[in-house]
Amino acid sequence: MRILYWFVVIIILTAGSAINSQENKEENMKIINDLLPYNDNLEKRNVQDIDMIVLHCTEVPTLKEARQYGERIRYKGSKTGNSGHYYINRDGQIYRYVEDDRIAHHVREYNQHSIGIEIVNTGRYPDWLLSTNQIPTEEYTREQIKSVIELCLYLRKRYIGISKLKRHSDLDLEKIEADDNPDILIRRKIDPGPLFPWKELLSKWEKIK
Repeated sequence: MRILYWFVVIIILTAGSAINSQENKEENMKIINDLLPYNDNLEKRNVQDIDMIVLHCTEVPTLKEARQYGERIRYKGSKTGNSGHYYINRDGQIYRYVEDDRIAHHVREYNQHSIGIEIVNTGRYPDWLLSTNQIPTEEYTREQIKSVIELCLYLRKRYIGISKLKRHSDLDLEKIEADDNPDILIRRKIDPGPLFPWKELLSKWEKIK
């Protein structure tokens, strides 16, 4: 019985240590919890089913505007809207808008098993669908890139089911008519765009098994 007692104690201490380790990693990255008002209305899921991280660009100038967009109710039945799970501001600060065990609406057809990371960047703002405005000009900050890499690696280590890293533009391939010329078809989604250092992130990602 004494052996069993100490065995149980060791298991409890080990579990507690693992939880503290995860919390310390979040503290090191300084993830700020700023959950959307409708977070609890979003469908719950088993985090072990998460197998993908999707990178986005907010395509609006500020985090405040991205927040306002995320708070808009677009699905009246569930009283929820469109947003990523995490947002990264230009100074590299990471915000959590939706908990990982909730299904956020951030990419068509892949929401159920993915985590969305939104990076603040103007993208094609404000003329997203003009045929002459399809090449973003704002570069991502080094602080943002560092935070994106750290967050992606942290999530991959935390959830063993995650094996895929995608850009929004890899998944949403739809083309639509340009606002200024219906004869020209443009990509509906191009984010995070050509100025994001995708190869740099992949080189780090591929080293994590």
